[in-house]
Amino acid sequence: RRSEPPEGLGDAGAQRLMRSTLYFAVALGMVAFLVPFFMLSIAWDAIAVVLWAILAVVGRLPVFRLCMPALTRHHLRFLSSAPVRAVHRFGSTVLARLESGNHRGDGVMPFDDDRNEWMV
Repeated sequence: RRSEPPEGLGDAGAQRLMRSTLYFAVALGMVAFLVPFFMLSIAWDAIAVVLWAILAVVGRLPVFRLCMPALTRHHLRFLSSAPVRAVHRFGSTVLARLESGNHRGDGVMPFDDDRNEWMV
């Protein structure tokens, strides 16, 4: 059920009420996303360090030295920043799609019944 703001607030008061509610919801959503993301990112960093160390040791063996480049700290930085890059790429893709105008604005993707597929 949608509740309307009290009549005494007027349009400006209703806007302030909706804006403050929106800011609270956005802040709560950011916290709900960032806390698990940072925890998973720290776990991924630990996995990346172990994986990088194993590859660095194996890469120094004479047999693998022929087919594998020597690992440097740049490889570790690339591995450890993978979650941040993935979130950035996802955000950029979503923003580009929203700006391209391929949506109706109601959050529902249109479905083409003739071709039996989602219109993208």
